Amino acid sequence: SRLASFPVAPCSCGCFRLSGRALGGMSGETKSGEVLTFMKDVSFGFICPGPRQPDVFFHLHDCLEGDFEIKEGLKVDYEEAEDTRPGKKGKVRAANVRPTGTPNTGKTRG
Repeated sequence: SRLASFPVAPCSCGCFRLSGRALGGMSGETKSGEVLTFMKDVSFGFICPGPRQPDVFFHLHDCLEGDFEIKEGLKVDYEEAEDTRPGKKGKVRAANVRPTGTPNTGKTRG
C-alpha cells in the first residue's frame, strides 16, 4: 500500500492526518488557491483552487508554521495529498498550506 510508508497521526478532532507530507501518486507540485472558508472551532476549511475546480479540504495541522492567520480570502500555495480520513480514501486534501510566495519549510502547525 502507498500509505504504509507515510506516518499517519490521529488528530484531536478525530481525523487522521499525514505529517505534512504529500503522498506519491499525487502531483506533489505546488498549487495555488484561495481559502474559501475556515472554521476555527473545528480547525478545518476548504481551498478554492479556481473556477470549475472542486474545493480542497485542509486542516489546521496541514498549515505550515509562520506568522500568518488562516482566514477566508487568504491566497495560499499547497501540495495535494491523499485524504486519509475514514470514508475519504482516494480523495484529495491540501498539505503544506502556506500564504502564496512563502517557502515550504516542511514544519507544520500540528
